[in-house]
Amino acid sequence: MSETGNRMTVQSRHALKQYSEYKPTGLATYDRVPAHWQMVRLKYVARINMGQSPDSGDCNLDGDGLPFLQGNGEFGSTHPAPNMFCTNLRKLARAGDLLLSVRAPVGQLNEADQDYGIGRGLCAIAPKQAAIRKRFLWHLLHVACPELHRVAVGSTYDAVSVEQISGLPCLIPPDREQERITSFLDRVTGKIDALMAKKERLIALLEEKRVALINRGVTCGLNPTVPMKDSGISWLGQIPAHWAVAPVYSRYEVQLGKMLDTAKITGQHLAPYLRNVDVQWDRVNVEDLPEMDFSESDRKRCLLRLGDLLVCEGGEVGRAAVWKGDLPECYYQKAIHRLRPYKGCDEPRFMFYVLYNAAQLGVFVAEGNPNTIDHLTAEKLRAHRFAFPPVPEQQAIVSHLDRRSQA
Repeated sequence: MSETGNRMTVQSRHALKQYSEYKPTGLATYDRVPAHWQMVRLKYVARINMGQSPDSGDCNLDGDGLPFLQGNGEFGSTHPAPNMFCTNLRKLARAGDLLLSVRAPVGQLNEADQDYGIGRGLCAIAPKQAAIRKRFLWHLLHVACPELHRVAVGSTYDAVSVEQISGLPCLIPPDREQERITSFLDRVTGKIDALMAKKERLIALLEEKRVALINRGVTCGLNPTVPMKDSGISWLGQIPAHWAVAPVYSRYEVQLGKMLDTAKITGQHLAPYLRNVDVQWDRVNVEDLPEMDFSESDRKRCLLRLGDLLVCEGGEVGRAAVWKGDLPECYYQKAIHRLRPYKGCDEPRFMFYVLYNAAQLGVFVAEGNPNTIDHLTAEKLRAHRFAFPPVPEQQAIVSHLDRRSQA
């Protein structure tokens, strides 16, 4: 049983009331529950309203219409922040509705502090009258979120469907018990949230320091007295005079991975491959990787080598990590770019820090319709221009940043 699931069953059982009889659920999320509790699907106790993208002509940034939430990256504060305003909206969340992100990332919760239009990254959930208390439903959805992570699918970004959300299992105690459990959980989690807020603030301050350290390293180097010159790139500013400014294609081979083909999950040469979600900042997941058949030509083109730099094409565009050879044979999907320096040219880990700095500065944010998922195509990546010091200096900067940014 998950730690969150324990909060709903063990804590309510031991801290609130010791029940005399329990029953098994047959679910991974909950092992057993009080025998008199009901177990139903979410659709029977709540209204579920999936979001929909508005027409681009109905949207603006001038405050005309209803605030619109797409769902990506809008859950970092107490209340969600609208990214634009829209008229003629077809899908709405009413004040007090619970907002659940259904893609990139899946399973984050918030509460609508006013009426909003909602896009395809969100759904609005409201309890049906007298079926379940809203605050109890809030805690219950936190318990159910691990199930959403388990069933979420996607190549560029994970997502869940309305059917998967509607089918979430819900445990329903009698109304009086819902009230007591909610009161207890609000009190306990309130204390935990306060401690987490302090910890998150400390982490944010450390991250700000790390971002500033990396920015200085990859734009100014380690010598504060070196002569500087204008890079000719507005976001980059001045750089050491002896550094080169060049497009990625002149320093690195950029290669997209193999297109996902569900028909090739069997074959003569099954091998593990990386998805977009497996590449996080400075970390590559190699656990429980899916497999696909790779032809001889695919193997030559997509086999990873020690030191390859993996860059996400979609999702959090530009997110990167260096392949450390954790598996003897591994490939990668089309949602990932592989950057491999030309012979004798450049240090991939320096390029990792360059991309991290660029991403923090918003260099890869796509222009155009804010409803679309950003993509960093191979053509765009190859054309991006960055500053490159000589290779020995790249290695010295990497050593310095590795040591200082991990401290």
